[in-house]
Amino acid sequence: MAQRPRQLTPWVSLLREWGYQLRELRNSQGLSLRELSKRARIEHSHLGRFQRAERMPDRSQATVLDGVLGASGMLLRLEDLEDDVVAQARAEARQRLMMGDTSPVTVAVDVMGRPAAEQLYGPGLVHMLCS
Repeated sequence: MAQRPRQLTPWVSLLREWGYQLRELRNSQGLSLRELSKRARIEHSHLGRFQRAERMPDRSQATVLDGVLGASGMLLRLEDLEDDVVAQARAEARQRLMMGDTSPVTVAVDVMGRPAAEQLYGPGLVHMLCS
């Protein structure tokens, strides 16, 4: 029996927007995760993580998915934007952490969830500050 799709919240982060767009593109073409997995040659479990915003694909995966789904570069542009946002957030967090403020990491865990915060700040730092 197929799992009921989780409600996505694309307005929360670019990572979630990317997952939302991937799901929308896949559904608009009537593809299951397994069908897309075969076409893109990416494990269906990875595709599920991408859609649920638990993980961002690497550049080659994003390129393949963009091509297979006929997204005309949209998935790549979102990935580029996500990279810029992540780099800026990391720089700001490092600056605040150097001044003794741990709130950016703890707020990220509360707002984005632990997996996204770990992707943003690294699992070691999240574990150290939020355990």
